[in-house]
Amino acid sequence: MPYSLHRLKINVSDFITADYTGKFVKAVLVNANPEFEQVFENPSYPTPKPIRITPLLRGDDKFPSEAIYPKSFTKPNGKISISIGGDYYFLVGLRDDLYQQFISALGRLFSGISFKYGEFDVKVKAIGYEQIPVDYPLNYNSLIVKFISPTVFNDPFARLAGLKQYKLKRFTPIPPFIFSVNVYEMLREKYKRSIVRLGYAFFESHDNLENVKRIWYYYNGNWLPGIIGYAKFIRREKVPREALEDFVKIFNHAQIMGVGTGRGAGFGYAIIEVKSD
Repeated sequence: MPYSLHRLKINVSDFITADYTGKFVKAVLVNANPEFEQVFENPSYPTPKPIRITPLLRGDDKFPSEAIYPKSFTKPNGKISISIGGDYYFLVGLRDDLYQQFISALGRLFSGISFKYGEFDVKVKAIGYEQIPVDYPLNYNSLIVKFISPTVFNDPFARLAGLKQYKLKRFTPIPPFIFSVNVYEMLREKYKRSIVRLGYAFFESHDNLENVKRIWYYYNGNWLPGIIGYAKFIRREKVPREALEDFVKIFNHAQIMGVGTGRGAGFGYAIIEVKSD
């Protein structure tokens, strides 16, 4: 698979921010290797972007307890500032053509970098790194998707109808919505069939109504809604083998490159699990 997933542990000097910390992670990579500015910031750069990041994370190595960013379960009236400082980690998923740029940034981060972030002089030093292998089995009974960072979805039906993506996004976490961008990137020639098969093959648990929550995050001067939490789906027994093979490609891509929209800004980090109950 021409994509890889990387985990960086960093130590960050103290500062205060009201911004979504995916912006800070982006600033870390750009300051570690200015070539990333073209990828992240140039509006003419081809989309979907060949890189995804997460916000700052804390928790267990591979299963974080919390994504760190200003947040609220009710829409706030003004900014909420948080203090940043100490050890964190973040994930980077990227296409192979960006691998050398990433390795160059990683080398600088282990030496330590300093840059201006808002009104603060910030120091960042990498203190740990690993590449995370990703591979899913062909057979399982259930699928669990844990939304760690705020997530919103593109509308696959707009694409199927030949319409431009509408400004408003989708928020219902069902497989055709969750994985629509992954299908587009991995199985573009079979987009319609794959979207239909995702809808056909998985039944949502009624517990999803309680386990998926709306979260408000602050981005570009606005409080915006996204979803976090987790959703469980039961796989239909009789699914064509070709579809199961395609699902493996979709899940691999989703774990590495994220789900939904804004993945290059730190949104849509999800942990994809399959289980044989």
